[in-house]
Amino acid sequence: EQLNTKTEFNSQIEINDPSLKLQKCLNLTNVIDSWKYCDFNKKEVVKVAILDSGIDSDHPELIDNFLKDSEDKIIGKRFFNGSSDDNFDDDNGHGTHVAGIIAAKSNNNMGITGISANNKIKIIPVKCINKFQDGYYSKNLDIANSIKWAVNQGADIINLSLGGFPGDDLIKNNIRYALNKGCLVVASAGNSSHPQKRGFVEYPAALPEVLSVGSLDEENNLSYFSSYKTDEAYPEKPEGHRGVDVVAPGSKIYSTFDHSDTGTYNNGYCYLTGTSM
Repeated sequence: EQLNTKTEFNSQIEINDPSLKLQKCLNLTNVIDSWKYCDFNKKEVVKVAILDSGIDSDHPELIDNFLKDSEDKIIGKRFFNGSSDDNFDDDNGHGTHVAGIIAAKSNNNMGITGISANNKIKIIPVKCINKFQDGYYSKNLDIANSIKWAVNQGADIINLSLGGFPGDDLIKNNIRYALNKGCLVVASAGNSSHPQKRGFVEYPAALPEVLSVGSLDEENNLSYFSSYKTDEAYPEKPEGHRGVDVVAPGSKIYSTFDHSDTGTYNNGYCYLTGTSM
């Protein structure tokens, strides 16, 4: 009987981050309006593992919202070429941008805000997109190991702003391991909506156990690049499934970037576009 009622906890939400006005995506998705119905007095945190190119551990917008151990050390890991170490710092920028969308510090009179206006999202940096001689990319083994490690750190959500073809059995198995532990796995649908790839959703987003996210442009239409379909090559998806579970703004998204960069990246912030966002 109570399902249709709303309790408005916060009639006036004052967010003092000066670049909030540049985060048009928060209005487009009604995130700002939803804050009125959030009980900011709750103590629980949501632990989000970001499997990406690493995260800038010194960025002033992110430094307070990492998950830390009892010795105040950031819980993070890098997986590279089948091995692992503690060097999870971002040397590309992509992971830092994704992290800011999720968990940039709110109400610190600086830059932007993450989607949690009360800073209750704590991020776990997991670097699995690494620099090889011919560019930045992930190896399937590193992604699979990252997923299992993140689950074992207590992640509530795993964000995979990455993808490719085809699927990998070890990644599939570790995603199922995550679900069995109560962890939600979210992945970008892919930026392959062009003649060469014909718009097919990439893996791991194409897996039925994964929440697949496509991109909307600034006019609330499907972004021209956003992958959106499946065919008989995707036996895992239910019949008639279009390959994308939800869509969200992904065009010209303003967020954090490696703060040592200057110029184009505005000394710590920039616009990026993609289903990653």
